[in-house]
Amino acid sequence: MPAITKKKIGVALDMHGCPNRCRHCYLGFGSNRKLSDGDLRWTAAQFRNYLETFDTMIESLSISSHFREPDYSDEYRHLYQIEEELSDGKPERRELLSIWRLAHDPSYAA
Repeated sequence: MPAITKKKIGVALDMHGCPNRCRHCYLGFGSNRKLSDGDLRWTAAQFRNYLETFDTMIESLSISSHFREPDYSDEYRHLYQIEEELSDGKPERRELLSIWRLAHDPSYAA
């Protein structure tokens, strides 16, 4: 494995999966099994424990509850709060909007 040279590391779980079958998606179709808030908290704690135990150059973590379709979970606002709680600083958002959520939730992007 190559050396990690970044000072910030991102940790992402695919907690609720993705409803889409986009032909361009390089991630493919996963199991879409649901993970709990506790799973995200446990994973973040494992990374924090590692960083505290070993001498690394990593200075901060960015925790995310998705790596495929953002905001697919009906609890996406709650997940935002957990991500902010577990991350050092504001979590990074790679995608601006969820296409699925835009089509199914009129209150998503008023």
